Amino acid sequence: METIVAVVEADQTACKAMQSLIDSMSFSSQLYSQLGDCLSDFDATEVACMVVGAERDGAAELGQLLPLLQQQPAARVILLTDGSPTSLVVKAMRAGVSCVLEHPFSFDDLVDALKTAIEENAEMLQAERKRLPEEISELLTRQEEDIAMLLVEGAATKEIAARLDLSVRTIHYRKNTIFKKIGAENRNQAIKMLTRQTMSVVTRQPAAMQTIGDH
Repeated sequence: METIVAVVEADQTACKAMQSLIDSMSFSSQLYSQLGDCLSDFDATEVACMVVGAERDGAAELGQLLPLLQQQPAARVILLTDGSPTSLVVKAMRAGVSCVLEHPFSFDDLVDALKTAIEENAEMLQAERKRLPEEISELLTRQEEDIAMLLVEGAATKEIAARLDLSVRTIHYRKNTIFKKIGAENRNQAIKMLTRQTMSVVTRQPAAMQTIGDH
């Protein structure tokens, strides 16, 4: 999968220079002259990093970025400013901005910032994929969560038993308990529910559940 970096820069000369740098790192670039255009369809699962050239200290751009950073924690942003007060830099970092670079900065500084941001994006997306929806986590015990995560990874019952040092019979029992708690009728349905970011948990439990084996 290609690594995409979005560049928001009104100055065409600076924009082309950043595009050349990104190309030299074997990444792909998407160019925007306005931050709003980039934000309108930004997806942190597709774009690894956004480089935003601010007009002044970056306060206006940070205000526009805050909703994105709240909604997509994996979104990585490098903010380029003409100089920012310490309070603004602290606010930006707390909000989730990966790095604030003040002019003049070297290409090496930008390269390091890009590499760090892209690595952070990959790590955060991987962590998100491994995290169960909050509604499900609240229903399960710690052991059931461990089993659920292994189900999501595609592990069969015997493999789960071996990895958790439990009997196959115990895993079957725990799986059925998980399915009952989340309202799933089979393994495939359970996996779909376990990998959703949000879900509606079935509150009415089935009267009985048959033992569901692996496919």
